[in-house]
Amino acid sequence: MKWFEWSFDGFGTALSSAILKLVTRNKNNKLGENVTSITQTQKARDFARQEQKLVFNKCDAAKTETANAPSQEQYSSNKAEPLQGNGISILSNIPTQKAGDGAQQIQAIGGVINIGVSEERVRAIFAELIPVALKKYTKETGENKQIIMQEFEKRLMLKLPQSDNSLQAFSTPSFQPLLTDALQSAAKTDREEYYDILTDLLACLIKNQEDRKMQVGIHQAIRIVGEIEYNSLCALTAVHAFEKFCPEPGMCFAGLNRINQTFSKIMDQELPSGIDWLEHLETLGAVRLYPQSMEMQGVIEHYSSTMNGYLCVGIKKDSEDYEKAIFMLDAAGIGHKCLIPNECLDGYVRLPIANENAIDKLYFDRGTEHVYLNCEQKQILRQIWKMYSQDPSLQQQVKNKFANILDFFDALRRYRFWWDSIPQPFNNTLVGRILAHANARRCDPELPDFQW
Repeated sequence: MKWFEWSFDGFGTALSSAILKLVTRNKNNKLGENVTSITQTQKARDFARQEQKLVFNKCDAAKTETANAPSQEQYSSNKAEPLQGNGISILSNIPTQKAGDGAQQIQAIGGVINIGVSEERVRAIFAELIPVALKKYTKETGENKQIIMQEFEKRLMLKLPQSDNSLQAFSTPSFQPLLTDALQSAAKTDREEYYDILTDLLACLIKNQEDRKMQVGIHQAIRIVGEIEYNSLCALTAVHAFEKFCPEPGMCFAGLNRINQTFSKIMDQELPSGIDWLEHLETLGAVRLYPQSMEMQGVIEHYSSTMNGYLCVGIKKDSEDYEKAIFMLDAAGIGHKCLIPNECLDGYVRLPIANENAIDKLYFDRGTEHVYLNCEQKQILRQIWKMYSQDPSLQQQVKNKFANILDFFDALRRYRFWWDSIPQPFNNTLVGRILAHANARRCDPELPDFQW
């Protein structure tokens, strides 16, 4: 529209000057020449009217578009600042939108994308809930505890992903009581490690908002964080790691080394002895004790089932089964190089997996991509797994060698001797497993999220 307005005004001015010069220059000309000049002038005027009409039509079209546009009530009542262009003031009709208190929003063509509660609003919620969490403390004590809670808030904001779901949870009525409990648990301890545990628990809670059982378990874990003794927490976490963590590397030494690294971080002090720590954890609802008449499974026996890819006899080299396995692997396009020497038994080979379930995770490394095995190839590997020798005497040799390898790693060796000294059978409850996993992730951030 600016171009059309400029064209009309400029052309009109230029036309007037041209006519004036024409009349002055030709005032002594003959009548016929004057008639010609008048005729040309009339044509110019007609052309100017067409230009003017074009401008008006363009303006009418703009008015029509404005009439069909959303009403002003749909936008903010604030007036836009005028933008200057070619001496003509053009009001910038840029729509604005409103959102709820503390909400973030993104202007999008054709609509508004509301991305929920802002970080500023989350901090305001913290400020509102801290006095609620401190209502049982005196003024002097409360001032010190408030500093602790502010530190906890800082760590939580760093931990949470800045996503709609994470921040939106803070505005929900069901989440705020849990946040208050977390603040109270943080106020009960001076250990900074516990702030990170509470942070991980709240993050886990946000990810499992639809799982009521998980929510109940996480809520109880939040409540007891500030009351649990640290060495008891280390023991609880070590047991959880022993029962639930399984290495991914196919080689026995590499797999045990990975587990040992995690145990070294978890067992950063001497684990407790006697029965008191177990009773302490039972009181908090983190473990369940069983009668002493029950036997606890030893470390090697436990790993015989969870790491049966390491603690296996395998297939004897140069045997009939060995040749058959090579043919099957080559025919399936897997290749017989996936049969590796058994580190726990000389003269035998096995598949490069920690347990049978790992077959589903095997893939070909193509450099820039991972190509997972198809169903037929997985079936071939399971058939080869069933070809492993089950000779009891050979199996015992494997266990003895595995124990020697395990004792090579300091943290695993210390855990094995400590486990054998526990006076009463027990297991971790859901609350204990959730709390232990949060602590394990504090020690080793590479660990995955908690799973049932």
